[in-house]
Amino acid sequence: MIRAMDVGVALLVLLALAPLIGLIALAIRLADGGPAIFCQQRVGRNLTPFTIYKLRTMRPSGVQTTGAGLAAAHRTGCGDPRITAVGRVLRPLHLDELPQLANVLAGQMSLVGVRPDTPMQAGDYPPGYWHERHLFAPGITGPAQVAGSDLTLDQRSALERQWLAGRSLALYLRVLWQTIGKVFVRSSH
Repeated sequence: MIRAMDVGVALLVLLALAPLIGLIALAIRLADGGPAIFCQQRVGRNLTPFTIYKLRTMRPSGVQTTGAGLAAAHRTGCGDPRITAVGRVLRPLHLDELPQLANVLAGQMSLVGVRPDTPMQAGDYPPGYWHERHLFAPGITGPAQVAGSDLTLDQRSALERQWLAGRSLALYLRVLWQTIGKVFVRSSH
């Protein structure tokens, strides 16, 4: 049922926002001539690597950053000189993540799950948990994302473990609803 929801919602949102995604991609290209899409290897279900797609929010020379530094820069975005002017608009609204809907349609991601980490982040977690968190497809959003960006790794892992242990359609819908609320609250300020 969750996979059917993923496909249905991702397809509807992707079709509805395709013109917006195109305009954002054009703005990125016009701003600095670099590629509009950022691709990076992430770890998916059953530790299978996949390429994640995002709208590029950093200068082309800064795109190669990986690991915890990238995660911290993506969460905050404050004062990071690598972030472009277009990126400063996209990040708080999470519009840079819209191309991940293609990852959802391909079955590499879900709308809700644990965040997909880079292979280099395996050392950040206890070995057993690294495997546990990859039993299901990673998500565009998840319980840790709606809880806030100032969580420690232990706090984020605790929320992820609750999701993994109690995965259900009701929890999936609740996290989606909380994500929508969080994006709208953030964009109304």
